[in-house]
Amino acid sequence: MKKLFTFLMAFTAILSYADAQVGTQKIVGDSTGVAGQYIYRNRTLGTDKIHLLEDLVYVQNGATLTIMPGALIKGSGKGTIIVGRGAKIVADGKKGQPIVFTSAKAVGARTQGDWGGIILLGKAPNNGTFNNVKGEMQIEGGVQDAYGNAIHGGTDASDNSGILRYVRLEFGGFAFSANNEINGLTMGSVGKGTTIENVQCSFINDDSFEWFGGTVNAKNLISFSAVDDDFDTDNGYIGNVQFGYVLRNILLFDGGSNDSNGFESDNNSGGTYVTPFTAPSFSNITVVGPRASASTDLSLTNFNHAARIRRSSRNGIFNSILMGFKNSGLRIENTTGKVAAGDSTALLLNTIIPRDGNGNIGSTEATATTDLAAGGGILAYIAAAARANDTTKTVADLMLNDPFNLQKPNPTPKVGSPVLTGAAFTNARLTDVFFDKTVTFRGAFGATNWMDGWANFRPDTMKYEAPLTASLNDLASAGFEAKIYPNPSKGQAIVEFNIEKAMSLDVQVLDILGRTVKSVKNQLYTEGVNTLFLDLSEVAKGMYFVRFISNEANAQKTITLSITE
Repeated sequence: MKKLFTFLMAFTAILSYADAQVGTQKIVGDSTGVAGQYIYRNRTLGTDKIHLLEDLVYVQNGATLTIMPGALIKGSGKGTIIVGRGAKIVADGKKGQPIVFTSAKAVGARTQGDWGGIILLGKAPNNGTFNNVKGEMQIEGGVQDAYGNAIHGGTDASDNSGILRYVRLEFGGFAFSANNEINGLTMGSVGKGTTIENVQCSFINDDSFEWFGGTVNAKNLISFSAVDDDFDTDNGYIGNVQFGYVLRNILLFDGGSNDSNGFESDNNSGGTYVTPFTAPSFSNITVVGPRASASTDLSLTNFNHAARIRRSSRNGIFNSILMGFKNSGLRIENTTGKVAAGDSTALLLNTIIPRDGNGNIGSTEATATTDLAAGGGILAYIAAAARANDTTKTVADLMLNDPFNLQKPNPTPKVGSPVLTGAAFTNARLTDVFFDKTVTFRGAFGATNWMDGWANFRPDTMKYEAPLTASLNDLASAGFEAKIYPNPSKGQAIVEFNIEKAMSLDVQVLDILGRTVKSVKNQLYTEGVNTLFLDLSEVAKGMYFVRFISNEANAQKTITLSITE
């Protein structure tokens, strides 16, 4: 017994030492300049270390920065990755192994603006001019250097800046100066050869997602607790976005005269008629402001509009839900913006804007905006039969499960919800093969919640003490129970475990020295009881440990196993 106790103590010490010795490594370039770090050669960030992002890191023309699934990057200060024209980032995470960029601060100390963000700069068209060169711009955020690494734009609509898939960006938005913050994900003239899918921006000090020109498409975007806007489109962006969820936090909003809008869209800062016009097409978006009921007091906040379309923009919103803001679900402003809407180059179709205090069209806009070509102001514009919008329902009528919950939101519709039907893809702007036209629901969700398994709405409580492939604290909080039978085992064993939610797990059999003798990697297990058969025919007799590793957070569970001859 004493010998067994010694083995157990030694094994526990090995595991504790392994977790404690997870290293950190600062992300540096092949050379260092005054502005920051410069990467000229292909580079890979793996899961063996926590990567520290503390400086401006410029990925240069011809180089690719690859980030492996499950990698953890902690940022501080001006730490930002700038992927320049001709460079690529390949951050291709997996549902059970998202790539996480987060604050380097400890639990309880993190806040928006702790680090910068990711900036992609491509060669697709925009409608700007920089240094008298039409079609080129300098990206905002204070990242310009002496070598022109902040410049974006060109003529290649199919340009490829890489892949961002299953990626979380948390607590970004470092402010270089007043009104000069970095966004969560900034895209300057990014081409449609780029893949943007399953990306979550949380607690960003400026916009979650902002497009300056470009043609890139995106799917499954989450904006959570942003300070400024969620989806900001400017300078001739003409890409497509399908499936997006916006959830606002009543405690976080932009100050002064700035609005905190779900959508904000401009053709350019002056609203002039320059081409290409800002004309993106968003379909199946659920925008949830902080007004969970008509009694929620937003008088001291700037949550003014679910969608603010202005300055000649042709931004299109289709098959969506806009609710929870102070003044309006939709506001079209400035004379040129109103004309654009009336010309049907800016569209709102098949979209629900609840009529109660959760995103209605304000009376000011309804009476003052009478110069729309459609006539009758915004209400008439929205209510035109051909547009198939719905302003008659209340939020309760939508029958969404729990869309306002800031800790564990569930914006999926209940059985019988009116949002499960009504989507249409007949408009010319939705004919692109990019759009999934088989969906019938309005808003971002049908019966399936595509956020499960990779999104996180409590990054403030995450320990983030090891790379994400090493451990995850979901197991500690998800009602985990496990048993092995028979135990002792001979030849094979049955592992039975119960989890409160579906998750991806690694299951390892370790000897007393911590060496892996058997493993089943990255399998997705369902909510409830799961059964796993282990072939132990080639494993020697002795004492072993079965370790379960979640691929979503920072903890693990270990149970003992005895093998006999």
